[in-house]
Amino acid sequence: MAKSFEFELKVPAEELIERTRKAARSEGLAFYGDARAGNIVGHGFEGGYEITDDKIAVTIKKKPLLVPWFAVESKLKSFLA
Repeated sequence: MAKSFEFELKVPAEELIERTRKAARSEGLAFYGDARAGNIVGHGFEGGYEITDDKIAVTIKKKPLLVPWFAVESKLKSFLA
């Protein structure tokens, strides 16, 4: 079951993506994308993002069963907020 989250951009999209790319790499995740859209894969997770105007929408398509959605949202906030 997929779930989507939306966050306001607090920095320019390019800066956010570069920062997120580095954070994902340090967590052992594969990150593919640019300042418009992309995907993140690893550790049983699959998701994508799309940036429009001043928001980023993230859709998690797959996650480990034992990881609760609130933990996923918290981790996304740490990457994106």
